[in-house]
Amino acid sequence: MPDDACISYCSEDKRVADAVCGTLEAQKIRCWIAPRDVLSGRIWGSAIVKAIGESAVMVVISSKHSNGSPQVMREIVFIRHGG
Repeated sequence: MPDDACISYCSEDKRVADAVCGTLEAQKIRCWIAPRDVLSGRIWGSAIVKAIGESAVMVVISSKHSNGSPQVMREIVFIRHGG
C-alpha cells in the first residue's frame, strides 16, 4: 500500500523530520522517510523517486539547510513536473 506522505529533508534537519514523521504517524498518516524506509540493497535515489511518485503528498522540511540542498531541490523539481 502506498504511503500517504513522503518526507523530504536535509540531513541537518533529521531531528525535525523525524518529529514531523512521528506526529503524522500518530495521526495514522502513513509516511515514507529515508533512511528508515530505504530497503536494503536499494539505491537511495531510485527509492526516493519511487516514494515521491507513490505518495499522495510530499512534505518538505524547509530550512536554510534544505533551501541550499541540491538533493531536496531535485526532489521538489521532480514532484513539480509530475513525479
